Amino acid sequence: MFKRLVKDAFKSLGIELKRTERRRNTFATLPSWDYQSAYVLPHYKDKDIVIDIGCGGAPCPLASVLTDFFPDESIHRARPVVEDRPLVVCSVERMPFRDKFFDLSICSHVLEHVSDPAKAASEIARVSKKGYLETPAYGKDALVGTGNQHIWQVVNDNGLFHFFPYTERQHQANVDSPLMSIWCQAEFHPWQLFFWERQDVFNAIQFWEDVPQVCVHGALVGRADRAVTTWEPVPPERLPNMTPALSETEIALLEACLITPDGSGPMRYRNGEFVDLTGNIKYPVRGKRVYYEMGASRF
Repeated sequence: MFKRLVKDAFKSLGIELKRTERRRNTFATLPSWDYQSAYVLPHYKDKDIVIDIGCGGAPCPLASVLTDFFPDESIHRARPVVEDRPLVVCSVERMPFRDKFFDLSICSHVLEHVSDPAKAASEIARVSKKGYLETPAYGKDALVGTGNQHIWQVVNDNGLFHFFPYTERQHQANVDSPLMSIWCQAEFHPWQLFFWERQDVFNAIQFWEDVPQVCVHGALVGRADRAVTTWEPVPPERLPNMTPALSETEIALLEACLITPDGSGPMRYRNGEFVDLTGNIKYPVRGKRVYYEMGASRF
């Protein structure tokens, strides 16, 4: 009642009182490319063929080929995977591509999830000539509550990434941080700007040539390695019901880069799948997905 009387009094003086809109949070939805581009573009050439490894829901706009081990819903990703270009379903630890086919690779927030970061780094170097690598920096997981999703904590020592396995106690601490709630809330908070402007502090970042610089310390205790010693095709019952949607240009690109699991031969597109010369090895296509293998979340 009092507020209405005040409002009417000001209105009689020709002053219209309006509710001030709260400042909105515009940072949580900004793409990582907004800051990553400063590290990548100086090394990028117009004709470079780019792959985004573990692309998730915000792939690099330069990439012609994407990969992700979890194409459907996953604890490892906040947003749905992007499928606007070829998406090869495979692990970063084992990819079905020719040696050094890609001029440039992007691998952002992937290696902290994998069983063997050194093996993954070696595989990234096998398929690409240079690349951008990013993980959470040491302490970030505890700060924002994401460490329960990750296997490794990472210390960046002048471009050399040191990987240390999380203990169970650390995993328990890295859950439900109030700072994550502030980061994701609809209203603006100064923490959001502070966090966004310091992505190089809260993340470990390196641009590498020849091979990514990583050093793994300790061993995983009580965790089985998800990789298998031999490749096995994806069971048909796990494949989604989608019609192949690759363009002729996309098919040509994939025929140029895809190889058999042992690396001995090419793969050719036939009737909705990529097939080797013997016809025995097949990578099914669903939509723009090419199924080499498929992961299942362990967390």
